[in-house]
Amino acid sequence: MLLNATANKRQHRFKTWLAIIAICEGIQVAITETLKRNVKELRPQPSLSTQSFPSGHTATSFAGAELLRSEFREERPIISHSDYGIAVATAVLRLRKNKHWLSDVVAGAAIGVISARLSLRVVNKIKKQKEGCLQIQTL
Repeated sequence: MLLNATANKRQHRFKTWLAIIAICEGIQVAITETLKRNVKELRPQPSLSTQSFPSGHTATSFAGAELLRSEFREERPIISHSDYGIAVATAVLRLRKNKHWLSDVVAGAAIGVISARLSLRVVNKIKKQKEGCLQIQTL
């Protein structure tokens, strides 16, 4: 709803935005789940789970915050930064509920931001290649 209300202020069309989100989530989940399976960090007590590092919830929330920041930074600066408050709150809650160590949420935050930036680069590169092909075809 919020994205539709500000559609004229966005950098990407709706279909492109969906592709960015899907690619971002794919990158983030691939990195997070690979690390969880290989690092096997114990969660804080009383859990016996060995899937603590990195925090997937934190990675997802920071990925979303970074995507919104990049999409709305020029025209809607308050919207573009407000989601970082939610992302930080997610990380803090994961710590307070004794679900993760500090290193887990810091790594999750980094993975989220990196995933968002990579997805934007991938989609923008594809768009440029398509635009280049269209220019060649019209010559």
